[in-house]
Amino acid sequence: MKRKEAVFRAEAKRLDKEMLGYIKEYYDKTREPKHWDVGDLHERIKELERELIGANEMFNATKTEKARLEEQIGRIFERNEWLEKEAERLGSAVMMGGNVDQFGREGMYPAH
Repeated sequence: MKRKEAVFRAEAKRLDKEMLGYIKEYYDKTREPKHWDVGDLHERIKELERELIGANEMFNATKTEKARLEEQIGRIFERNEWLEKEAERLGSAVMMGGNVDQFGREGMYPAH
């Protein structure tokens, strides 16, 4: 029991010494005028704010471009569907012995 108590006291003493070391280190730092100079921090904040603005602008430009491309893809799919139907229609006309030109070329592509 005495051994456990001695170990406990030694550890408590070591921790007290460690904590006092941290307190002294902090106290010594706060006494230095350089510790209170926040000019560098303000500059870093301004730099980060500029980076954030640039990142937001790039994000918005990318979002706009994505929407434009999705719209274009939709038009391409619509056109492909129409072309498949037109090819089917013309193939049927040829199979029935008709002349493809007699069916006209109007409306070859859907209006957009």
